[in-house]
Amino acid sequence: LRLQLRRLYLLHGQKVKDCNEDLKEVTDRAATFGRACPAQKELLQYAEALRKEADKAKKAWSDAVKALLKENPLEDQPAPTMVGSGVSPVQVRGGRWYCAMLQHTEESGSGVTRQCGPLRMSQQDALADLKRLQEAKDENLKRKSEAPQEAEPPNKKGKTKD
Repeated sequence: LRLQLRRLYLLHGQKVKDCNEDLKEVTDRAATFGRACPAQKELLQYAEALRKEADKAKKAWSDAVKALLKENPLEDQPAPTMVGSGVSPVQVRGGRWYCAMLQHTEESGSGVTRQCGPLRMSQQDALADLKRLQEAKDENLKRKSEAPQEAEPPNKKGKTKD
C-alpha cells in the first residue's frame, strides 16, 4: 500500500508541486508591477489558470488515493507491533540497512535498555548479530548469577568531634 501511495505521489504530487511553484513565481512577478498594465493583467490571468490546474491536479490525486484506499482498506492491514528484540530495517543515506536490536529490563528496575548492533546490508547478517547479542546478554547474566555476592563493607568508625 505504501509503495502504491508513493507511486501516486510521483504521478500526481509532482504535478501539483510544479503548478504551485509556477503559481508563486507568476504572482511574485505580477506583484513587481507598480501600476496596472496589460502585461500584469496577462500574468494574473495566467496565475488564475495555474490555480485551476493545481486544484484539478489535487482533486485527481485525492480521487486516486480514495480509490486505492477503497481497494485496500486500512482495517485489513495488520497493525504494526512493537517487538522488544529483533532486526529493524533502517534507512541511511537513501539506502536500506538492517540493525539488530535487543531490549531488556534492568535488574534494578531502572527501565528498559536497548542495545543496537552494527548496520548490515543484509537481514541475515543482522540476525547473526542479534544472536550474538542475545548470547552475550545470557552469558553476562549467567556470570552475574554465579559471582559471589559481595558483602557490604563494614562501617568505619570515624573520629567524632566532642
